Amino acid sequence: MSELNASNIKREDGGAPNLVSVTELQSSYFFVPPSGDTASRPQSCAPGTLRFNTDIGTLEVFRGDTIGWEQIQRNEIHDGIYPEPRGFHVGARPGPGELNNIEFIKFTSLGNPVDFGDKIHGLNGGNYNQGAFASITRGFIYGGRYPGSPSAFNNAIEFITMATLGNGIDFGDLTEGTQHPSGVSDKTRGVRMGGTRSAGPQPYQAAGTNVIDFVTMASQGNATDFGDAYNSDKYGFNGACSDRTRGVRLGGGSPAPFNTNIIDYITIQSTGNSVDFGDMTSNTTYSCAAANSVRGLSAGDATNNDAAIDAVTISTTGNAVDFGDMATNIHARQACSSPLRMAIMGGGAPSYSSKCEFVTISTFGNGVDFGNASAAWGYSHDFSNSHGGLA
Repeated sequence: MSELNASNIKREDGGAPNLVSVTELQSSYFFVPPSGDTASRPQSCAPGTLRFNTDIGTLEVFRGDTIGWEQIQRNEIHDGIYPEPRGFHVGARPGPGELNNIEFIKFTSLGNPVDFGDKIHGLNGGNYNQGAFASITRGFIYGGRYPGSPSAFNNAIEFITMATLGNGIDFGDLTEGTQHPSGVSDKTRGVRMGGTRSAGPQPYQAAGTNVIDFVTMASQGNATDFGDAYNSDKYGFNGACSDRTRGVRLGGGSPAPFNTNIIDYITIQSTGNSVDFGDMTSNTTYSCAAANSVRGLSAGDATNNDAAIDAVTISTTGNAVDFGDMATNIHARQACSSPLRMAIMGGGAPSYSSKCEFVTISTFGNGVDFGNASAAWGYSHDFSNSHGGLA
């Protein structure tokens, strides 16, 4: 094998040399790729192009003009096994009537959601306006409203084992019954934040709850008090997401003028009240959220029938910035995420929808359609085995 040792090689036109066939770069030190911030990313370069993004502190690869740039991240290992990144879409209201379906997608190959099993709690198995969170092995569904009963709110918690097809299993109870709660989690602890306790007449926030409670996801049992939510006007109707340390809740409260642009957060492993984080770009309600280990995204708003997506860096407090727009302008949708993608599915208004779309979390831009759920349904709650709290 021939060797070439040189400190400065350029083509005649000043560009970089072309290395043909199999090329091995050997060094006892390191290889330094090109680097720059997000704004300086080159466009329409060759798929497979590598660079170091100084804004987010990771290597990234160009996947092509349709997908764009993606972060290169390690996979989480559990008992020596790399789990397949899966996202779960949990049945709710197609109006009239309710669904107890649980369906799942594969983030790596995106297609129509596939049947997984059924929920067990709720009237005839159906329930909607629930909350959710997940560990790397278990997905949890809790709370919600019984259809046809304006004052009957569920306090039950159930779970599924995400690697194995099957129905929900009873886990325990929340400290209270509620609907429209938010959920965040790390590897071990799942946290329910707020919710409402009124199905009408409006205003919903008059009977809201600012209670935060939590469970240890590897065990079974009832939830324990965690603290109180930061703002008394934004009990529910909001999306929430987490990195490995913090859970953030974005916007919420219903109807206008009680909807807010407030973002608050908790430290998941430390009990206590939530704390102000910053503001969204506008007031929102009936939004959804998901995150990787760096960035959290909140999508949609019922106030102005808005398709906007906001972004925050979870590890640092501050205001949200504009990320892009959903491909479908529908609210009461739900979202889940892998380290690379946020999937947004379903929807409840202005009409029920089965549409599914995704965004690449590390790359600002608009949603891209990828499939359809088995039915048009909204007011659900989604989760995954590979969200930001598990990284």
